[in-house]
Amino acid sequence: MSSSDICSTNIVNQQKVDAVAKALALEELCVCDLTALIDVSISAISHQLRLLRNLNLVKFRKSGKMAYYSLDDAHVTELINITREHVAEK
Repeated sequence: MSSSDICSTNIVNQQKVDAVAKALALEELCVCDLTALIDVSISAISHQLRLLRNLNLVKFRKSGKMAYYSLDDAHVTELINITREHVAEK
């Protein structure tokens, strides 16, 4: 894999993470809602959610067989907004 491939992959992954975070900033959603909203596979959304959960940025709750995800708290929303502003400055 070349450095341009790695860079492209990181940009795509960051865009997916950003899209998931934006959606979860608005409301609690299940994986199926996120896949429909962002138009990516269930496995891709699950991977992004796992990354966000490992960073304690996203929390989930179970209701029957469904898992619903949301941002961990208002601090996470603030961090995402600040990060977005910082990236836009570059």
